[in-house]
Amino acid sequence: GKTLLADVKAVAKLLGGDELTKDIDETWAGFFGKTAAPALDLARPVAGYLYLRENVEQSCGVLVIPTTTEKDALVVLEKMDLRVKAEPGKAGRYNLQPPDGVFPVPLYAQFADGGKLLYVSINAEPGVLDKDKLIPLAKLVDSKATQHVTITAYPARVPNALRQMLFDAIDLNLMADLDQLEQRKPRDMPPSFPSFAKELLKLGKRSLGSLFTECEKATLGLHLDTKTTNLETEFVFVPKSNTPFATDVAAIKAPVGRFHQLTTKESVLGGWAVLPTPLPKELRATGGAFLKEWLTLVSADAPKEAAPLLAALGEQVQKAVSSGKVDGGFALAGPNKGGLYTGVAAVAMDDTKDVEKAFRVAAEAAADFIKLDAAKVGGVAVHEVTTTPAQTPDLVRVFGENFKLLLAFGKDAVYAAVGPDAVAELKRAMTLKPATGTVFDLTAHAARTVKLLPPNQFTAEITQMGSRIPEFISYSGINVTGGKELRVSGKTGMLLTMMLGVSAQQKFREVQRAVPPPLPIKKQ
Repeated sequence: GKTLLADVKAVAKLLGGDELTKDIDETWAGFFGKTAAPALDLARPVAGYLYLRENVEQSCGVLVIPTTTEKDALVVLEKMDLRVKAEPGKAGRYNLQPPDGVFPVPLYAQFADGGKLLYVSINAEPGVLDKDKLIPLAKLVDSKATQHVTITAYPARVPNALRQMLFDAIDLNLMADLDQLEQRKPRDMPPSFPSFAKELLKLGKRSLGSLFTECEKATLGLHLDTKTTNLETEFVFVPKSNTPFATDVAAIKAPVGRFHQLTTKESVLGGWAVLPTPLPKELRATGGAFLKEWLTLVSADAPKEAAPLLAALGEQVQKAVSSGKVDGGFALAGPNKGGLYTGVAAVAMDDTKDVEKAFRVAAEAAADFIKLDAAKVGGVAVHEVTTTPAQTPDLVRVFGENFKLLLAFGKDAVYAAVGPDAVAELKRAMTLKPATGTVFDLTAHAARTVKLLPPNQFTAEITQMGSRIPEFISYSGINVTGGKELRVSGKTGMLLTMMLGVSAQQKFREVQRAVPPPLPIKKQ
């Protein structure tokens, strides 16, 4: 309604300035026209409901649109190239006929509430719009909902035939494809990937079965954050009382970790991953094996001295995922008074002894740029990895001349830091205590992040756009919580990402057009 349009325009202004909001206004006015614009009551929400049938082609829906008057709403319908024909003996009932071939299903309209509501049926007999069958707007809309779009489903009402179609699609298509992939064994695929994917599908099937039989209600909410431009989604599943699904949901705990705390409100960007609990044992086991084998594949071209180190890392990754104790994160802070930044990262491990041992062996073959036991932080040995400034000019601009990467192997975690405040950040990382967080996030403060870009003709517009958003944007965020209901939420800054990509592409094309073509070579 009105709030959604206002919020869309607010986000548009952040992304494209006044020009983009002007385009939205002109598009809106051009579609509805000045005289027809009042036909929609934007102060109230649009709603709808769907009837699923075992024969999907017989399913139908009803759209509920708040209007100001029946007369003005009819003008809008006609402006949409619909032929509006009044139904005899039915007050406020109309047959809507789109142009031939455009929408080959029956469309009917019924005005209610004194012309203040317009019900439009799609692929249904007109009887679905009889007064006693219309669902009041108040029952369709949750007055307490804060999302811009809300979709509510009742899984137990899904016809059995449709449920079976979903299960068959998993077994006959996806599972069969994985069986073939497992037999072919491509060289560039970790051998345990099909097993891991199968466990994911099995979990999906079990979850679908629980939803259809043990879930009271499922809701999807969509919200466009006007401060960050994040598109936020949230699935909420309410289990039936005293069911296995209710027990499973109650057992889901908020993820607890240490290294999501590396990112603070002063950070430029950051990210973290912490697994929720509990996850099925089989899924964790196959997932751990898959990641270990994937690391083995990607490290195939690494120097032979690094092979033991990569193998030890693979073992630790497998243990972490198999045990469900995944905890890792990174963050970038700055600039300091000198205009430089400091980065820090950490990942939990079951035991770092074998990894550090392998690192020391690899370091002996790279003694020119790795200094072992260069210092100690909190009683933990710190190793220095030097860089070649000529090969890393962009990193020099961010971290400073002759910057060093500091590595430390604690009892149950590996730490790394780079930049002028690297030692302080190592100390902070080592003293973090477990705390409740979210499952996964890649986030960046838009206005701070664009300052990292080198100033040139390609980045000027991107910097201007990002500077309008002094907030953190989650480019990919996920969280899962349980208790009385299961909540799976996510957020993404894809709108800003798309706008930045379009801006960069346009600037690149402008520069290409501005460069004159090379002179033809004269034949001798």
